Amino acid sequence: MISVIIHHTGDRDEFLEEALESVLNQSGRKYLKEIIIIENNKSSKKQKALNKHRSVKIRHIKLKHYMEPTYRLTLAGLKHAKEKYVAYLADDDVWDENHIARSVESLSLRNNVVASFGATIIFMNNGRYWVKPEDSFARHFACNDTSGNKMLFSKEDIIVGSLLGPIFHLSTLVAKKDVIYKALAGPKSENPFDNDRGIPFEIIKHGLIVADNRLGALIRRHAAQESARIYSSGEGQKWWDSTTTQLLESAKRESINLRITFAERMRNRNISLRDLELESNSMGQVRRLIYEGVLVKPKGIIASKSNTKPKNLIKKLVDYRLDRKIIRPIEQMVKKVRNYVKE
Repeated sequence: MISVIIHHTGDRDEFLEEALESVLNQSGRKYLKEIIIIENNKSSKKQKALNKHRSVKIRHIKLKHYMEPTYRLTLAGLKHAKEKYVAYLADDDVWDENHIARSVESLSLRNNVVASFGATIIFMNNGRYWVKPEDSFARHFACNDTSGNKMLFSKEDIIVGSLLGPIFHLSTLVAKKDVIYKALAGPKSENPFDNDRGIPFEIIKHGLIVADNRLGALIRRHAAQESARIYSSGEGQKWWDSTTTQLLESAKRESINLRITFAERMRNRNISLRDLELESNSMGQVRRLIYEGVLVKPKGIIASKSNTKPKNLIKKLVDYRLDRKIIRPIEQMVKKVRNYVKE
């Protein structure tokens, strides 16, 4: 039923051993039909295949050329997968033993579910081990449809959540193979953030995504180090801004009014702009959303006279009147309509 594709960088075999063990020790092992290891090595040296696991079919595919961890690498193993569903795992990630079983449960929740993601935690190593949840704030802020430990995401949920941060991790994705093919036809860049921010939105065009709210994959300390490297680099900021632009453009195409959506969810959850800054201001995202007019600063915060030009003051007064007379009544009407529909 499920083909597991493991991305192996080729120079950390000890991580690959741990990743394999976590797959082979799954409580939902009966759903696992094959494991495909994509050898993605910068050197020409052929890696030694791991053959001690004979209880399940394991195939090693050596890429001719090294690929950065972008959508092209995600696509590389698909043509070798033979099962209806495909699961992804990076060699520095380790699954919880119930990840596959929970994923099958999610995929069976409704007929139009095409993909599932697990929740994640990160192992860090700063002289000692400690664990923290990954992006749980953005995930809960985005999702309006929950049932027990399952969260059903719409297009609007994906965009809203992904604008605050990567709410899903590729290493917890289990999806229909044909849907992943269609989703990967969208992104064309070499942007690594497309995997976690762009691809979920491409998937949601073909059906529902269910996320498991119970921890489903453990992101190892090596991944945390990679994230720190990306987030601290100028190139990382450029990649991030690029996916943010894609998400903002997607919202326009889908006729999603992000300003109203964010304001409504912040009111419903009693979340302030300061809360967003504290919880999800990675890569200056909150500042970007304020600049784009998606997030609005609280009224009454006016710069000093020495720093405020008259035309800016007039603009603020006009914006305030528009918000009070037009935008706010529309938001209230939309909220009433949605509550009526729910009831």
